[in-house]
Amino acid sequence: MTTRIYYREVKRFLKENIKLIFLVSIIGSVLFGVFLKFSMETSEDEHLPDSVAEEINDTSIRYAQFRIYVESPYDTVFINNNLLENILLTESNIKEIEQKTGLEIQPILEEQILNEFFPTLTNRGALGLGRDPMTDTLVFQAKIGTEEQRLQTAEYFFGIIESDQIELLSDKKVTIIEEPHLHEYTPAEILEAETVSPTKIDNSLMFILIEILLALFVGVVIGIVFAAFYHIYTKKINYAFNYYVGKEDLLIIERKILNDFLFAVVEPNIGNKLLVSEKKLPNKLLEELNEHAIDSATFIEVCNVLEVDPEENISEVVVLIIEGETNKSWYNDQREFIKRLNKNVKVVQTSQNIVN
Repeated sequence: MTTRIYYREVKRFLKENIKLIFLVSIIGSVLFGVFLKFSMETSEDEHLPDSVAEEINDTSIRYAQFRIYVESPYDTVFINNNLLENILLTESNIKEIEQKTGLEIQPILEEQILNEFFPTLTNRGALGLGRDPMTDTLVFQAKIGTEEQRLQTAEYFFGIIESDQIELLSDKKVTIIEEPHLHEYTPAEILEAETVSPTKIDNSLMFILIEILLALFVGVVIGIVFAAFYHIYTKKINYAFNYYVGKEDLLIIERKILNDFLFAVVEPNIGNKLLVSEKKLPNKLLEELNEHAIDSATFIEVCNVLEVDPEENISEVVVLIIEGETNKSWYNDQREFIKRLNKNVKVVQTSQNIVN
């Protein structure tokens, strides 16, 4: 029963505070969206400067390249460029070429991973070993730094292969098709560089849509939380989740129909009842309560439980809460005072329209 009551109260809370929630949601969504965009741009700036990102995809600068053809001992073509690339681009090799060229290569490779750049056979991004699907030759490309630094990088990794330092190639025949050289971008490569940017994937339509939905969701949450805290910390009681109700207490909410409210207060129609209300009820309402009660049942109306003798013959304590009028501090005080009576407690919450 209590669960259903609280569920209805939450629905009423959302319905009555929809304008406040909507207003705060809009403000919260805008502020969170700005914060999210700013934090993402700041994160991008920390990882990879725009100048470096543009440099990787600048087709006016030639990139360095060499090409090899690898055969296994059984005269089959070795085509696992990913495996050989991982062996070449080890942390120690990257550090050594960084010292030789003055480039910062590792942060750029990590940025490609963070930006969800997926290397293809022909496009390995800033640095890597791809494969020509037409000829099955393995193609190493370096696209960061000046042309001199790119060529120096390609020559370094070419030297590792040529000097037989790689155990994977020890039993294989390596044929050099092209030594390290500077290579002009082909028309197809220019088109790919213009349409695929590993450092700008976050500007895709899907990412923007996710940002908008996330900002709206957070804004709505902020709006609901703000409205809830507003009512929780206000002095007046407006909803059932605003105040404490004991496990053994009976909680009843009757806000619309007078007869239902009278029935909620009177039942069970046995013995004297202590009616606790912060403000004295209108005489007309008290008369109607007495009319609904049987002859043996009477109401003792008080504003403060301390006015009642603990030995008073009382069958039940009825605490009346009027939404928007009853103070939380008064209610909490009465809850403490009621303990001295050691009686059953019924909390009846109603609207101002019923009692006024």
